[in-house]
Amino acid sequence: MSPFISGAQAGLSEQEQMNICLRFILSQGGLAATSQLYKVIEGEIQKRIGSDYFLSENGKAFIRALINNKAVEKGYIRPYDPNRPGWWLTEEGERYALSIGGTGKRSPTAWAYVNFKIALEEVRILLNNASQATVKDLKSASLKAALILTVTAWETYVEEIFRTYRDYLLSLSVSSPSEHPQLSKMFNRAANQWFEGKPRKPSDLEAWIGDGWKERLRETTDRAIASLNTPKCANLSKLFKWVGWNITQSWGWSHFSAAKICEKIDEIVSKRGELAHSSGDLLSRSAQVRANFVHTSVQFFERLVEWVESAIRSKMS
Repeated sequence: MSPFISGAQAGLSEQEQMNICLRFILSQGGLAATSQLYKVIEGEIQKRIGSDYFLSENGKAFIRALINNKAVEKGYIRPYDPNRPGWWLTEEGERYALSIGGTGKRSPTAWAYVNFKIALEEVRILLNNASQATVKDLKSASLKAALILTVTAWETYVEEIFRTYRDYLLSLSVSSPSEHPQLSKMFNRAANQWFEGKPRKPSDLEAWIGDGWKERLRETTDRAIASLNTPKCANLSKLFKWVGWNITQSWGWSHFSAAKICEKIDEIVSKRGELAHSSGDLLSRSAQVRANFVHTSVQFFERLVEWVESAIRSKMS
């Protein structure tokens, strides 16, 4: 038998494959990429008949049709949206996944979290390439790319977390920012910037009438995100000040204080900067990075993202 087989050839029924996928999507916060579903079904195949078997192209096509057609028809998964790609669990899908032994719940941070996880899958491919490389330059290039991608994944994640919490605050049922202390602070800061930016006419104030102030706050904070040069602690602190979250002073876990975490973030981000900007001096010591440094950096950001996930769920509950 070919090592490439479908789930059905491994003895997995259509319903079993759907259930496996739905439980996995729930465990991810309610969102998963197609590539992740391939991996979870392949993992189940290998549990059943051995690690020498892999999901075939026909098996992948079956999963796509199963989720895009059957799961959508049953109301478990939202119809595919190219502007927000991935498979999103519906409320009904969450209830069903829980009823068949799934764990977790849909999370507003799923988009940020799953994209971070997918980026780290690519990082691990690069790390595997580096470990198997017999040519020194190829190993070095793979390690550099892995660290650069890791920091990019962290930066993208933390920006999306900021947007998520910002949008949560703006979605609160208030008719005026004065009804919520953090919205009031955000409003005053944004209004001051708006007035200081250029001379204003009385008619310009119409942009703030009704719910217009919410859009003005969204525009102002979008510019703050765009101006984030690097995801170092000082810059993150400045960004999250907009939403009243003193994130860089509050994170921490066993043997890792907030200050130590900031030191580690800045060390890794600085190293990324050296690698990204040393294209004219690739043979210098400063343009190199050790495998252990990359591995520990990946583990560090994974742990930090889990802390952020827990913290933002608490803040939005």
